[in-house]
Amino acid sequence: MSFEPKFIVLPFRRSRNRLVLGDMRQATSMASADRLAQSLADRLGGARAYEVQVEEESGEMHEPRLISAHGETFDVMAEA
Repeated sequence: MSFEPKFIVLPFRRSRNRLVLGDMRQATSMASADRLAQSLADRLGGARAYEVQVEEESGEMHEPRLISAHGETFDVMAEA
């Protein structure tokens, strides 16, 4: 099994007084993931940037590590 680090950003927005998870976005580096999270948080209300290890064959994500959280968010990795 071969793992490769990837950077993802999860945006959040308010919908009917609930915090809703948006579509995952991919970033090219840790710095760009943090910048993207900040930008999305400014527009939508919140975002979290993570570094994950992706298994190349199956595409499964493992070992999420929080890079940054901006605005109003919740820990989606704790619910998995």
